[in-house]
Order: sequence, then structure tokens, then C-alpha cells
Amino acid sequence: MSEFSVMRLALCLLGLCVGPFAAERSLADDVRLTGEHAIHVGDDRPAFADPGYDDSDWDRIAVPSSLRSAGFGPRIDVFWYRIHFDAPEDWSSRTPAIRLGIIDRADETYLNGVLIGGNGQIGPRQSDWHVYPPMLPRLYPFDPDLLVHGGRNVLAVRIAREPYIDDGGIIVGPVALVDMADALPEYLILRQRFLSINYILLGIETIIMLSAIFALYLKPEHRSTWLFFLLYIFYYLQSLERRNLFHLAGLDHPAIQFAANVLGALAIPALIAFVAHVLGQSVGRLGRFVQIGSIAALISVPLTGIPLLDWWAIESNLVWHSLFLMGLILMVVWSIRALFRGQPHSIPLFLGLLALAASMFGDILLPANFVEAAFGFRLGEVGVLAFFLSMAFIAAANILQTDRALQRANTDVLTAHEQERARLARDIHDSIGQWLTTIKLRLELLGDGAEGGRTGAGGNVKELVSDVTHAIEDTRRVAQDLSPVFLEEQGLAAAIRTLAERAARRADLSIDVHVPPAMDLPKTERDHLYRVFQEALNNAALHSDATRIVVTLERGRDQVVLAVSDNGRGMLNGRPPQQAHAANGGLGLKTMRDRARLLGGRLDVISNDGGGTTVQLRFPS
Repeated sequence: MSEFSVMRLALCLLGLCVGPFAAERSLADDVRLTGEHAIHVGDDRPAFADPGYDDSDWDRIAVPSSLRSAGFGPRIDVFWYRIHFDAPEDWSSRTPAIRLGIIDRADETYLNGVLIGGNGQIGPRQSDWHVYPPMLPRLYPFDPDLLVHGGRNVLAVRIAREPYIDDGGIIVGPVALVDMADALPEYLILRQRFLSINYILLGIETIIMLSAIFALYLKPEHRSTWLFFLLYIFYYLQSLERRNLFHLAGLDHPAIQFAANVLGALAIPALIAFVAHVLGQSVGRLGRFVQIGSIAALISVPLTGIPLLDWWAIESNLVWHSLFLMGLILMVVWSIRALFRGQPHSIPLFLGLLALAASMFGDILLPANFVEAAFGFRLGEVGVLAFFLSMAFIAAANILQTDRALQRANTDVLTAHEQERARLARDIHDSIGQWLTTIKLRLELLGDGAEGGRTGAGGNVKELVSDVTHAIEDTRRVAQDLSPVFLEEQGLAAAIRTLAERAARRADLSIDVHVPPAMDLPKTERDHLYRVFQEALNNAALHSDATRIVVTLERGRDQVVLAVSDNGRGMLNGRPPQQAHAANGGLGLKTMRDRARLLGGRLDVISNDGGGTTVQLRFPS
């Protein structure tokens, strides 16, 4: 390892250990530039940088402090400071510098009309065409001849911030005229600490990204894997820019930052879809509105020169963040409802959303310099990272749960096959076998009558035809139970109505079917839904003592809902749910739940002590 690498590592470790305490040092030999100074919202370069410019009518602001704390409007993007100070006659340095502490965000700094430093890029006002640099301390050396000893000096600082998001301004000190040699070690330690924490966060985010890619490679058939990958890739691509890789590589450009912001914002529609999928519910109208609205808010073309579009380039920030807040509240409501229902993954989902919401509100309520001064990043970034860790856990758990469900389903299939064979044997013996025996006896009687020349054979023939008809019907019923070929021939709606009519005749009850005639689904979804319906209908018709059953099948924009409701005694019937499920559902209920998981949805059995049961299947369309 080279000496330079060893020095960088030592500075990194020292910066992490020293923490916030290294940020302040004695300013006895420095010229403090704190206090009330002139500030103006607007942009007129080079006039505002000119030391002779009259700024007596400008507003005043404390330095350091943020624009937000000083009460300035949230939609400001470009503004200027003008700091007047006297350099003492006895103060001298061969390497003088201006230390500006931490600026939120891009800046250009002028001393007596000469540009001495800057970070990021500042474009035209209200264009959103700026490049925001890392949250790093500023230390700008300058030519000693620029400084007027014993006279008035003007430090003009042009700053751009992101409207509605950043606090803005010189938010953390010390702000002073310093000797570069004295201030450099402390500056390097603070800078290295900020960058090191930044790299640690980027490392964690990269591990999550690699894990998402690996999961996608192993389990490309899982919808939750794809949704999480889409959700995270948008965030991660924005994070590469936000973690300042482009800035440190000298690749700053407004187009790169604008594209990164757009990619990060696209994570919201994917996030809502992912959470809805995990909870097995519909996105709903409000969720769809947030998805479409957040995408529409990205359609802003910066730096057009057209007033309306330039206005929208700024206001779209407010619109998008308002929609993000709306979506966050919606997902918190979903997670709380899922907690009360005891749904899988509801606890980590709620904790992740809680961490995200708490950190976001923490950024709003806490002083601007609370986290930035110590660590160089916003509290919200920790909340976002904690949130994505919880989402990654949910995605992994969802994959494992689906795999286990498939394993259980494979085991249950063997058991179900044996039970189905036993049931088929009983059906053939009790129905078809009896009809064939009866037909045989009638044929023998018919033959004996023909040999004896007795009359009345016509009645036997009619009875024989009736027996053959019953035998054919039972044969069709058994065949349809084994393989409903008419699903392919007649479609899903007709198959459901046929099965319901047959069950109504057998059990002597009323069955109302509400299914759109043109309703149909892809083959796999159709087969699973039909089997769930078949099992639920048989349970209701044969085991619930019901007199009426209502079947509804609906298809919305993003989900299919099947409900089979009866007015019977109910599955609970005064017993705990576990005993009721075991007694009334057994393998059938378990198989229905497994089929629901294979469809990416859920099966709910709603039953009350007062009677009546509803079996409801929901899955994404």
C-alpha cells in the first residue's frame, strides 16, 4: 500500500472517530465573518459580485443560518449573499483563504469581484438546470493581493438550492478569513469523514442492488422479484449521482443530474405496485392517481425560455413531493390495516414505512445543521436506506414463502391425488356402478319377458332409457370433476354457471351467479380460479347446511375477485378459527390457499358465529 493510501486511510479513520468535535477549532487567529449580512433573491451577475455595488436596500440574514429558518419562501432557487468585512492591518498570511463552512447547495464565491472558488454549477434562475454538489465544507484559497488590509472587503456568494427541498444558504460555520495552512488539516478531516460516510452508504446500497440482481437471476418467475428490482434500480441509479460519483470524477452536468432525479422519482409508481402486491390487494384509484400523477410531474423540460414551462420546472418539485407524501400516507394506511388482519410481511413493511416517514419529518422539523454538520447528509437518507432494507427483506421472505408454498403444494398434490382416487372410486361404485347394475337387471327382465312372450316390455324399455340417461349424466359429472374440458370449449363464465346449476340440483338449494358473460382469463389463472371455486362451492353446498349461495366474479383494472357466500351455519360455529378450518376445510382449504399464493394473491375465509361464510379469492390481473 502506498504512503498516499495509508495517509488517506488514516485521515478516514481519524475523521470517523473524532466526529463532530473536530468541526470546531479555535478562531483566535481568524477573522470571523459571522453576524447579520445582506441577502437578495434574484440574479444579476456580475453586478452583484462587484464590490462597489450598493446593497443597502437588500434584506438581512444571520450568517450562518438557513433560508428556511430566516423565513424566505420555499420556491427560491438562486440568491446572493454580500458579506462586508474589514481585514485588520496586522493580519497577514502568505496563503489566505475564505472558509464558508457548509453551503446548501451549489455556490460561486467572489472576493472583491474576483471568483475564488465554487462547487457545483448554477444555471439560470427558475430553470432547475443546476448541478448540486456534495454536502462538503468549503475552503477557498485566494491571492493575498486581493485582500484590502485596513479597509472594506466584500465577499459575494452566489448560491443555488433545490426549491421546496433544501434549507438553502450558508447553514453551518465557521465562516471566517483564515490561513490556509492552519485550516487545511481540520478541513481535510471533516471532508474525509463526510466522504467516508457517503461511501459506506453507497456500499450498503450496492450490496442491496447486487442482491436484487442475484435474486432476479435465480427467481425470474417471481413477480415480487421483478417489482423490487424495478423499484430499487430507479433509486440506485439516482443514488450514484447523489453519492457524488459523477462530481468527484469531474463529470458534472445538469443533464446528468436532471436524468438522475427523474429516475429516482420513477421509484414511486414501482413502490406502490410492490407494496400492493406484497399485501395482495388492489392499488386502487388513489394509488393509481399517485402513480400517474408522479410520472406526469416528471414531464418538465428545464431551460426552455418559455415562462409556463420554466414555472412548471420549479413547481413540479412541489407537486411531486406532495404526491409522494400522499402515497406514503396511503401505504402506511395499507400496512396498518394489514397489521390488524395479521397478514404476512405487514410488520416489516410498517416498520420500514415508519422509518421513512419519521426521517422525512425529522428533516423538516429538526434544525438544518443538526445532521449535516456532523455527517454531511440528511436524516432522510438514513430513513430511505432503512426502508429499502425492510423492502429487501420482504422481497426475500416473499420468495421463500412462495417456494415453501410450492413445496407444500407438491406434497399436497400427492395426498390430494390419493383422496381424489378414493372419491372417484366411490362415485363410480355408488352412482355409475349402481346404474349399470340396474340396467343389467332390467335387460335380464326384458329378455325373460321376450322369451316368455309376455307383454309390457314397453314400460321396461322406457325405464331402461331413463337409467341409461342417469348413467350418462353421472359419467359426465365424474369426467368434468376430473378434467373440465368445457372450460376450453365454453369459457370460464359458462363453466362456472354449469357447475353452479349442477350443484343446485344435487343439494336442492338456490345459487345466484353474478359473472360477466365475456369474463375469461389466461389458462393457468383460469384453471386455478375454477378449482378454488369448485372447492368453495362444494364446501358451501355439502357441508354448510345453507339454503342459498351467491357467487360473484369481478375483474377490475388490476385485480380479480371471486367470492362464494352462503347463509349456512358458518365455519366458526362457536369454535376457534383453527379448529373450524381443520374441521370444515382440511386439505381443501389448504389447497385453495396454495392456489391463491401461486396466483400471487390471497384467500380470505370470512365467517361469523351468527352464521354464513364467504370464501374470497383476490389476485392481480
